[in-house]
Order: sequence, then structure tokens, then C-alpha cells
Amino acid sequence: MATTVTKATLVAENAELKAQLEAAQASAQPVEVQPAELSKIDQRKQRSSNTTVVLVRRCFPVTTKEGEVVDGGFQFPAVQSMDVNYGTKDEPDYKKREVQETWFEVWNNGTPLGNQFNTLIQSTEYVVVRLYWEFTSKPANIYFTDEVNNKGESYKKTNFRYAPKKRIFAFDTLKQLDLQPGAQQ
Repeated sequence: MATTVTKATLVAENAELKAQLEAAQASAQPVEVQPAELSKIDQRKQRSSNTTVVLVRRCFPVTTKEGEVVDGGFQFPAVQSMDVNYGTKDEPDYKKREVQETWFEVWNNGTPLGNQFNTLIQSTEYVVVRLYWEFTSKPANIYFTDEVNNKGESYKKTNFRYAPKKRIFAFDTLKQLDLQPGAQQ
């Protein structure tokens, strides 16, 4: 026996379903979604204009001109590299090539960040990290000169007697190779 569905039946069922849906929506409590609160360091990392992914193999304590170790400060060379295809498009042969080595500083300014970074480096053969950093310089190191641009407009140019230092305020470990048991740097 075949069931015949008429247009009037479908319209009635549709109206009934709409009424049920509206009743369910009216009785439902609104769900308030609270955005997750980010910590101050996560907010700072999110707004950072200077991030770099580098390979680090060693870390040294910061020293004074006299050679005395400054507590809580570490400096390290970081290697930046790129992949170069020595093959073809169909048969790629990528090899890493070093682009530059640059120095960074990390300090324990109210946090154990410097000690954490040093412990990580001392316990690994190498580590690939994403650094969040900022330039730092002393006010005495900055001077201004009067310059003229190509439109003939004069302006003050900021100059540095010594290159500003790169100080990290956070890092994320992306990859690491731990030292073999019994080996210590």
C-alpha cells in the first residue's frame, strides 16, 4: 500500500516543526562564551614584532669587562639557516645552509627565564627554539643627526654608537636532541 503525501500535509508538518523549533529556542538559556584570559607573557608574545626561529648549541654567562660573571644573565650565538634545493623541481635535494649567526641575551629579570634557557642548552646537543625578543640599548648609546631626504625635507635620524642588543623575553622549544647519558657540556 502506497502512502500518498499531499502538499497540505507537508505544509502542516513544516508549520508544526517551525513551531517546535521556535518553542525550543525560546526556552533555551543563552550560553555566554567567555574568551580565555591570556597571561601577560602570552599577550606579550602575541604582540611581539621580533620573533626568530634559530638553532642553539651553546650558552655562556654574561661577564663584565673585568671578566666577572653577572648573575642571571646569559648570552648565546644563534644560527639562522635556510633550505636550498640542489636538485630539480621533480627530484628535489634540499640541504640546510647557514645564513647568519647572531648573538642574543637572556636574563632572570624577576623570572627564572635565563636559568631555564641555560639548563635547556646544557642538557641538549642542540635545540631549535622560537625566540621572542626586543632590542635594548642604553640612552647614552643613542645620538641624532640632521639629515635631508631625497625630497629635500630635513629630519632627525636616530643613530647608535654600538649596535643594540637582542634580549629575549620568552622562548618556545620546537625541537631538541638531548645529550647522550653520561655526556655533559
